[in-house]
Parts: sequence; structure tokens; C-alpha cells
Amino acid sequence: MKTIPTTLVLILLSAAGLAAETRKLTLRAYLHDPVKPRGTEFSVEGDAKQSLPLRVGAISSAVEVAVTDGELRLQLADGKRAALAKVPGEWSSAIAIILPGATKDATPPYRVLLLDDSTKGFPWGSSQAVNLLSIDSAIQAGEHKLILQAGKTTAVPAVHKVNEFNIAQTNFHYKQGEQWVPFTERQLQYVDEMRRVFLIHATPGSQRPFVTTLVDHKPQELLDKN
Repeated sequence: MKTIPTTLVLILLSAAGLAAETRKLTLRAYLHDPVKPRGTEFSVEGDAKQSLPLRVGAISSAVEVAVTDGELRLQLADGKRAALAKVPGEWSSAIAIILPGATKDATPPYRVLLLDDSTKGFPWGSSQAVNLLSIDSAIQAGEHKLILQAGKTTAVPAVHKVNEFNIAQTNFHYKQGEQWVPFTERQLQYVDEMRRVFLIHATPGSQRPFVTTLVDHKPQELLDKN
């Protein structure tokens, strides 16, 4: 009986240890690019046939994608890497907010901000406020008054201080020196069958911030269970 050389055994064991670990993730996505909001295609590396079904002004439908070595790796139509993001091991579903790189010559050219898309991490009726500014901002939604730290995502609990139409005043402010300056004031409806993602951002050439609101409605199959 022939024995396998020790060197070959070590090579095989090393290769096995370096093999990429993959798992599945249910992913929805939104491209937030005020300069070029449409026309860019993204797919997950290793599966160019599965393009992300992006929609202008809304979160996409869900697709099952591969997470490799704990990372979501996106590529452009030409096969070049577009962005990557670490995915927490306990997440089985996520919303990817795809953003342009911090600079024009950034490598890769995009970045990804991930939100937990589970009902535990993102309960129905609540909101997520993503402050993309380099300065702090704030939100007042019904009974909630929250500081939104620069570059951070803040969970906004369900709003219960509403009128007979389930509407509450929702105001956004940014900090200028020691003062809080209002820049967006809205009346929004808050119900348990809806979630929102607020993206607080700047637009080239503008002197004040903006808020892009993504509204997420509970799927019909979940409504039927209630």
C-alpha cells in the first residue's frame, strides 16, 4: 500500500483551510446615487447572471445571494468589483444601501451599508435613520427626539403619538455650530404594516441637507397571517 508523501498531505490540508466559506443571504437593495440614480447594474461576485433587481426610489424585491467568507461582494457588469461589506454571521436577510465611494477615484467605486432586514432587527412600524452627513443631525418623529450621529444608523422606534389618521409631525435638523437648524418638516403616517428608511444626505451644489425616504410595506403573506 502506497503512502501519500507528507508534503502533499500538508499542501492538501492547507488548500482545504483556504477554501472559501459561503452561505446564503436573502438580500434586498437600493442604489442611493443622486448623481447617477439609474443605469448601473450590480451582481454578486461569482453569479453575474443574478443582477440585483434595483428600483428607482424604492427598495428592490428579494433575491438569494452568496456571502463569501463573511462578506457581501458586489461586482459591476464588466466583472470589476463594485463594493464589499461585512455581513454579521447571525443575519439571514439584509437590505443593502449601495452608495458612491467617498471620493471619485475610490477603489472599489461604491460602498455598501447593510441593514438587518429581520423583524427582530427592524420591527414593523419602526424606522431606520441613516445619517450620511459628516455632521450630526436629529429627528423628531411624534414623541421621539433622537440625535443622529454623523455616519451612523439610528433605530427610530414605532411612533404612537399620532392623530386620528395615524399621522405625526416628523422634523429633521442639522447642527450648525451650537444651533439646530431645521431642514425638512413633514407629516407622515405611521402604522404597524409599514417601515421607513430615512437617508439624510447632501447633494452636490446644495447648501442644505436632504432626506430620501424609502417606504417598506409588509408583504401580503404576512398580512394574511394577522
